[in-house]
Amino acid sequence: MLSKTTRSADCVATTDTQLVIISRQNLIRLMKLEPEISTQLLFNLSSSLALKLRRTNEFISTPKKLSYWQSLLLEIRTRLNISQEDLAQLLNIDPEIIISWEQGLSFPSHQVQKSIEKIASDKNITSLGGMVELVRLSPSRIFIVDENYFVIAASKSSEWIDNTSVQDQLSDKASPHFNLIEKKLTEAGFWIGLGGQVLEYDYNDQGTQWHSIITSISIRDRIYAVVQQTVTRI
Repeated sequence: MLSKTTRSADCVATTDTQLVIISRQNLIRLMKLEPEISTQLLFNLSSSLALKLRRTNEFISTPKKLSYWQSLLLEIRTRLNISQEDLAQLLNIDPEIIISWEQGLSFPSHQVQKSIEKIASDKNITSLGGMVELVRLSPSRIFIVDENYFVIAASKSSEWIDNTSVQDQLSDKASPHFNLIEKKLTEAGFWIGLGGQVLEYDYNDQGTQWHSIITSISIRDRIYAVVQQTVTRI
């Protein structure tokens, strides 16, 4: 109405509501016929815009740790200087899906992840690349997580689930052991630096020993952990 830009929005009324529709032409006419009413209307619109700008500024200024796929998608679009619509066309999907991925509301399928990694590789953008697929196809217990312990990729035998945090998959009994590992990694400075750190951890449970080798790797100034596990009956 103010900038002649076509926009769309969804609104949910939580109480009985009367809806008044005012077009740009009607607003201009109202300003001539009822200057007091139109001034109040414009004042309310300005207040609404100011609130939106304040919230946008808060959102931008608050540090957020993006998931691997979020950061890779944004890196691709930034480096190639393309819009969400352009990337959607490259991947042959709907632009709304790109928006959902970048907001962390959903995640690309395994097949689309391969296409995203290929675009990154073709444009010399550093990524986990073929490591994701190697992990998924590995017969060993192996998985990759970020510093938020969010599972990026996992082999079937590892029994971990992609695109879900480790914490959400733990049993009550295993949670204390995870907290101990988390503490050790933090104390060792595992999530900072250039990667290349290797830590080992053993966990015994009712005659079964879990041996984990945790290796840090650095991708675009961010650390990821590759976790290899072996299980032995004792």
